[in-house]
Amino acid sequence: KRVTYGELLFPLGVLVAATFAHSGWVYLAAVLHLSLADGLAALVGVRYVKKYGYKVFGQLKTVVGTIVFLATSLGIIMATMLLDPAAYGSSVLIVLLLLPLCTTVIENVGVYGVDNILVPAVVVTILNSLRAIG
Repeated sequence: KRVTYGELLFPLGVLVAATFAHSGWVYLAAVLHLSLADGLAALVGVRYVKKYGYKVFGQLKTVVGTIVFLATSLGIIMATMLLDPAAYGSSVLIVLLLLPLCTTVIENVGVYGVDNILVPAVVVTILNSLRAIG
């Protein structure tokens, strides 16, 4: 069993999103990354850990889990864009390309459950910034 503080840091990630999100859809995107993307990546990744596993800072990850996180992140961003398309302005392609990549990298290097704070913080920061610009 691997060492993780994810279950303790999860509520803090939700608190970060609730405190700093400037709109409901930004909060939704952050919490869906925390729950859906991270949860699906873990669920699917466990099945393939022996065949496609690798270590990051001593913690086991899988290529399949990483791909699932990336795809889910892209789906979350696309779905939340439908809630407030004007907020993204001309930054739509940047958001679609960069945010899923950023959150996936952070999920990979944020070991011991630290990603449960970092991922929602990054989602909120980027989406809030784009709303302010757009």
